[in-house]
Amino acid sequence: MEISGDLNSIPISLVDNGAHSSGVKVKVLTKPDKITKMAVQRDADSKSIFVRNIHSDTTPEIIEEHFKECGSIKRITILCNKSTNKFNGYAYIEFDSREKREQALLLDNTELNGCKISVLRKRTNRPTSNIYDKGRKTSSI
Repeated sequence: MEISGDLNSIPISLVDNGAHSSGVKVKVLTKPDKITKMAVQRDADSKSIFVRNIHSDTTPEIIEEHFKECGSIKRITILCNKSTNKFNGYAYIEFDSREKREQALLLDNTELNGCKISVLRKRTNRPTSNIYDKGRKTSSI
């Protein structure tokens, strides 16, 4: 049995030493669990697009101007090279609804700041496991 919720809403007999008086183990979750975080991310991704082939001189304001006809934009994320801190031509745009995201997809192959852009649905990143290290001990020489 697993009980989730705020500590104040759970009877003290359930919280004491992590066991119920009948001896059943109880796990109290006080932080959002991984599934909740993934659901929130999936919802945001379902309202987002990925734009590539953006000119290096393009500002967030220019991007917003190009996509404003699609509806209200919640966030623009411009991707930069980690080592050079230079814009690499990609951006994510989150809208406030899926319908507005669908309208934005119609701007695929349009010109933005002198470049023909590609507009795609944002994919949700899924964590991967390293199959090569699974269950093996590694050592450094």
